[in-house]
Amino acid sequence: MAMQIIRSSWARCARPCLSSGVAGPSASRVMSSHHGEGDEAQPPVRPPPCQMDNLMDIGSRSIFNEDHDMFRESARRFMRDELAPLQMEFEDKGQPSKEIWAKLGQQGLLGTSIKAEVGGIGGSFKDEAIVLEEQAYAHCASPAITVHSTIVIPYFQNYGTPEQQEKYIPDLVAGRRVAAIGMTEPDAGSDLQGIRTNAKADGDDFILNGSKVFITNGIVADVHVIVAVTDPNAKSKAHGITLFAVEDGMPGFKKGKNLKKMGLKGQDTAELFLEDVRVPKSNIVGGLNRGFYQLMNELPQERLGIAITSIAACEWMFEATRDYLINRKAFGRTVSDLQTVQHRLAEMKTATAVCRSFIDECIQLHDSKSLSNETASMAKYWATDLENTVAAECVQLHGGWGYMWETPIARSYANARVQTIYGGTNEIMKELIARSIIQETPIFAPCPPHSPFIFSTMSAEDFERTLLVKPEVFVYKIPPRPSARGYRAADWNLATPDWTGRLRCLSKGRACSIKLEDKNSGALFAECPVEKYPGVSVEAVTDSSRYFVICIQDSGRKAYIGMGFSDRSDSFDLNVALQDHFKWVKKENNFAQEAVEPPKPNLDLAFKEGQTIRINIPKNDVGSTGATTRPKPSGGGGSGFLPPPPGGLKLGPPPGSANLTPLQSPSENKPLPGSNVDLLGDFMSSSSTTSSFSTNLRDHSLSSSTSAFNPSPIPPVSSGSGGVATEPKDDPWGDFVSSSDADKASATSGNWVQF
Repeated sequence: MAMQIIRSSWARCARPCLSSGVAGPSASRVMSSHHGEGDEAQPPVRPPPCQMDNLMDIGSRSIFNEDHDMFRESARRFMRDELAPLQMEFEDKGQPSKEIWAKLGQQGLLGTSIKAEVGGIGGSFKDEAIVLEEQAYAHCASPAITVHSTIVIPYFQNYGTPEQQEKYIPDLVAGRRVAAIGMTEPDAGSDLQGIRTNAKADGDDFILNGSKVFITNGIVADVHVIVAVTDPNAKSKAHGITLFAVEDGMPGFKKGKNLKKMGLKGQDTAELFLEDVRVPKSNIVGGLNRGFYQLMNELPQERLGIAITSIAACEWMFEATRDYLINRKAFGRTVSDLQTVQHRLAEMKTATAVCRSFIDECIQLHDSKSLSNETASMAKYWATDLENTVAAECVQLHGGWGYMWETPIARSYANARVQTIYGGTNEIMKELIARSIIQETPIFAPCPPHSPFIFSTMSAEDFERTLLVKPEVFVYKIPPRPSARGYRAADWNLATPDWTGRLRCLSKGRACSIKLEDKNSGALFAECPVEKYPGVSVEAVTDSSRYFVICIQDSGRKAYIGMGFSDRSDSFDLNVALQDHFKWVKKENNFAQEAVEPPKPNLDLAFKEGQTIRINIPKNDVGSTGATTRPKPSGGGGSGFLPPPPGGLKLGPPPGSANLTPLQSPSENKPLPGSNVDLLGDFMSSSSTTSSFSTNLRDHSLSSSTSAFNPSPIPPVSSGSGGVATEPKDDPWGDFVSSSDADKASATSGNWVQF
């Protein structure tokens, strides 16, 4: 209702202007060229801006209608007559006045897309886009309407409690209050995980401590949406972030100086300090520890708003530069007559027209609530890069005057620079776009976080992803008549659908669902989960490639949705979307079902007191036949595939090495008491009062007992109780059993090392 009243006032003031040719000479020419006699009932074709005399002419662009044109004319008049003359004053003061905010509210230029039932104007996002474009066309950088109206107010509309909506939204829309959002900190810009501002619960309040920097509207704002960490022990900081409405004047809430910037000098940008600021729990916006999700959901609109401002600035700079070049004379003729200049103008207009077409498509998508994050990132990255390119070209074409701050083109050059930085740097935009390209299943496509670095900390179960959007589908209440061939499209009365809706196919983790909504309002009519594909929720008809989708609401009501009647690719899109999703689900399930080998215990190879050690290394026996493997003799008592050594032959160590330690050379004849070294110097034995040891490794022998040092290289070892008694003939395979009889009974033979 509020939007209708405002639009009626726009109609009264704007209709004379439109009828008198404000749309530009080419508007009527282009429109009339598409209609002959008898076509008056047909709506006029709205040409693209590049076919108009001026890129800013009213009456172009197919996404708008006559109501939008009236609103645009009203907004253009206010920006040109009321706002533009104040820009130099705002730049000198470093901030806009509170009075201009109130005037913007009186004109219905704040909160135009906010619902009327919560205190807004009740328009669409297209109306919001018109305000941003007209502010850029008038070369008015101040005040920061984008932050106040496009970014902050939607948080209260979408996540605020009814009390918060009643308290804040009417005043913000009327311009009686100004809003800001505090995300950026000295150590946390694009990466929200670096946020240090914290909020600790204290009874019915939270105590906030921290600081924010580069906060647009920070000086003049009356209410700030502050991002703070409320659960430092969460599995990631993204799961422990909360939004708070902090009002100007709260004890402990202080504003720093107005920061001096390279551009946008008429906008106030401040530091904020929170020192034990007591905020009631009723000021939590969107629920405890849910702030990250709200930030993520609103970022596509923020980035699209920046892109809208950038492409409108490109159009304004092009037109201003063209007018300057047509009137500027050099070398006896106008500068615009130079071929090099003409080529530059041609390149700028082409690039601007192409970008404008894409931005309009994004506006249309967002107005139907189907703009994905990667698409918004493309728009922001491309439009802001183009704005900087066009600004540099226009300054160059202006020559020395383009370098003077008094000329609007110089200020446009400075203002354009920050566009590639805030709202997520263009490097991050490319990162988000790239992830959607290289990943088989794009992560959280419609609602990404403020920073791509948060992706690694979030689970796919936390986010809803849009698989498919069909803005227009035909809905029937009566099911088709079954026949021998099943459900056929021919059995439907296709010419008379009950109504037209919008279809969305969504996924959340492994779950998938189909939603049928009202085409205009977005209200949910029916929803059903898709358990498998194909299944009862999606049924293919037998003729052509069309599909009928059956949506079942909680109340049991059914809706039959006809797809493919006007666009045969509709059914193919649905088929591909569902197939891709369930392929991904199957793959994830297979990964989850794969047996995971349990980790093996770490082996402690250190010798322990009283430990039993079994070592068996097979020995090759090259006999007359040359065979190296033979069946194990039945009475051998050992294990393995090789025969025992002939006669139990043992070789002693070479002369001069029997008494060497592993670290001694033959020239260093310094035997250690109680030691005996084998053939290769690999093993050493020492006397011990607690253990005895003897082994046989490829005829190298080592023995140890409680007896005194014995230089004999290969003695059979004998010990008392608990000792060892082994002769070569008893162990022809090199198997060795030590310690007690119980140990012998439990030992097993084989080529293993046993501890």
